[in-house]
Amino acid sequence: MKRAVIIFSAAVLCLTAAFNVLFGIAAEKAFRSETDTVYRLCGAFADEYPGSEKKAASVLAGEDNGYTEAGRAALAKYGYDAERTAFSEQRYREIIVFEIICSAALSGLILLCGALYIRAVRRERRRQEDLIVSMLDKCISGGEEQTMLENAGLIGNDMVSDELIKVCGAMKLKSDTLSEERDNTKSLVTDISHQLKTPLSALKSCFAVYKEADSIEERTEFVNRCEAQIDKLEALTASLINISRLETGIITLEETETSVTDILIQSINSVYYKAADKNINIVTEEFEDVTVNADKKWTAEAIANIIDNAVKYSPAGTDIKLRVIKMFSFVRIEIEDSGTGIPRSERNRVFERFYRGNSADVKKQDGTGVGLYLTRRLIENQGGTVSVRPAAGGGSIFVVQLML
Repeated sequence: MKRAVIIFSAAVLCLTAAFNVLFGIAAEKAFRSETDTVYRLCGAFADEYPGSEKKAASVLAGEDNGYTEAGRAALAKYGYDAERTAFSEQRYREIIVFEIICSAALSGLILLCGALYIRAVRRERRRQEDLIVSMLDKCISGGEEQTMLENAGLIGNDMVSDELIKVCGAMKLKSDTLSEERDNTKSLVTDISHQLKTPLSALKSCFAVYKEADSIEERTEFVNRCEAQIDKLEALTASLINISRLETGIITLEETETSVTDILIQSINSVYYKAADKNINIVTEEFEDVTVNADKKWTAEAIANIIDNAVKYSPAGTDIKLRVIKMFSFVRIEIEDSGTGIPRSERNRVFERFYRGNSADVKKQDGTGVGLYLTRRLIENQGGTVSVRPAAGGGSIFVVQLML
């Protein structure tokens, strides 16, 4: 666009300059012809009548005194008229006609150039509109915006290409987000159905057997089994409620200055009796207490989920070790167990929702597979991180990092 405007402006300036030069040449020729005629007349009269210079000067100064008519009558005696003078009316008419022709030609050229320019601009704009519509259609269908722009030849026009890349990127991001949410919804429904199916089926079977039991001992046993399945359903429901509240923003994390010691005490207290039932010791190595910027309640629950898993998958009579290491801008909390360990291929997946692993030792333990998922979401929402690595003597080390 800028290039076309510059070319058009230069063309108009060149045509205008050419017209002015031509008209100036014609006007100069007319002026020279008229002055030469005056000089010749004055020279002739001065030669014949030496005292006539004063009158000639007064005439050139603008005084008429009837000399115009007298001069016309005197020249007419010798056959001279207005058509035969050195600078006649016909010459004036020629100059005027020439000027009109030049002006018309210049105007026509300007109009022609303007029309061609407008036509070119409209064609370019139509081409750009068609390309933009095509690019947007492809963006809607999920194409790669950078590749599409390169193929269309739009890369290089900074304004158009940048804006199209932004629009296509935003549309693609929204499309991917919607697809991900749709897939997550399907996965969530499938996972919930699978998680509810097992305890509900077991509960139904227990009630069926309970009704057919002949002795009080048998009925008591199946009542206890029903209570165990109800506990599983209650734990699963509580986990699903926490997931829903966290993902919909109902759970608000209030980050305040909190002691790491207080967080660990609250976490250990929530799983202490479960560890005592398996004769598992929770050993906290000595450390200097530090203050972190975190939500005390939910951070303690996140760490408690890790300790609970450690108790669940560790053999009876073993130790769970807790270490606190202060770094420059964060504090690292390590939870080491002596359990079955986590294969390399599953170390990232254990933080996925409802994922429980494929080993037989994991399958035989009760669980919903949401504890570590909630832990990751709670820690990351506060700017921290959580990861897992293998322990030297077997088992796993979960690492939680919180901002100071």
